[in-house]
Amino acid sequence: MPSLKRPPSAGALGSRILQCCVAAWVLWAGIPAWGSVYLESTRVIYQEGQRDVTLKLTNADKAQAALVQLWMDDGGSDAPEVQGHVPFLINPPMAKIEAGKSQLARIAFIGEQLDPAHESLYWLNVLEIPPKSTGGSQLSFAIRSRIKFFYRPKAIWALEPFNPEKLQWRWKSKTLPLQIEARNTSAFHWTINTATLLIANQEYPLDLSAMLKPQQSLGFSLREADVPLAGPARIRISVINDYGGESKFEFEVKDAW
Repeated sequence: MPSLKRPPSAGALGSRILQCCVAAWVLWAGIPAWGSVYLESTRVIYQEGQRDVTLKLTNADKAQAALVQLWMDDGGSDAPEVQGHVPFLINPPMAKIEAGKSQLARIAFIGEQLDPAHESLYWLNVLEIPPKSTGGSQLSFAIRSRIKFFYRPKAIWALEPFNPEKLQWRWKSKTLPLQIEARNTSAFHWTINTATLLIANQEYPLDLSAMLKPQQSLGFSLREADVPLAGPARIRISVINDYGGESKFEFEVKDAW
């Protein structure tokens, strides 16, 4: 379970000779990425009934063309580099982007029945395939970017995606270890970027970076013994909104359900 924030530990990183598929998380771990292709957004919102959505990919390299492969999956970060079992079609699934140019990828819904009352989440993968190495001792890196792709049915179009009344926080235990539970009662995903516990005019940063699915509950422990329970508690969070920016909210931590 998440706990009060501690310094991050270094992740174990590996490499493959000739080709190494480096996921987006290597940036967080401090590994430089040499990819030249970037996306214009960090998430895609697909409204039910749209013919398609477009995603712009740009090759920032002014001297060399780039080859990219695109596919979608429904969750696992180790999803294979093929179109997974998802109800969307990407055109083109592979593209050569000339130096300094851009390419539009179109994503169309192909009609499979999805949850009509809640947002559905998929992942869009963009793999930049490196040119063949000409040096015998050189390594080639294939850089993969992965962004969230949300499908929103018509039934929830008129609803506020981040209605604070729909995200509730309660104490699960007021004895050590202290436990709090968040409950998402909305039809949307809440991606929590940062969280802080506020008690008696003191702030306690929480190691809580998570995504709550519609109707999902998440419990976590505050393992530090020096967190007082003097007076009411509140939670302050920042969430990633539809535009890739941050929206901030503050909630009262109420008694048990």
